[in-house]
Amino acid sequence: MGDYTFRSFPLPDHPGQYFSLFAFSWQLDPATPMWVYATNPTARRRVDFWHKVFPKQFRDSTIRLEDMTSIAS
Repeated sequence: MGDYTFRSFPLPDHPGQYFSLFAFSWQLDPATPMWVYATNPTARRRVDFWHKVFPKQFRDSTIRLEDMTSIAS
């Protein structure tokens, strides 16, 4: 995604299959293109895949702080 790359891992109990976990940074535009790369010693291939990003607002809240000097040790 953009300038980020994520490696793949062998899928347990499925020889020859791999999976990858990736994180979409909050700093990236939701329209940032994503690709899957496959490589071997002689070639590298890039393909698009279907994806949809759902931008969400981070929740915010106020934490009430109390004066801790009045609490006995």
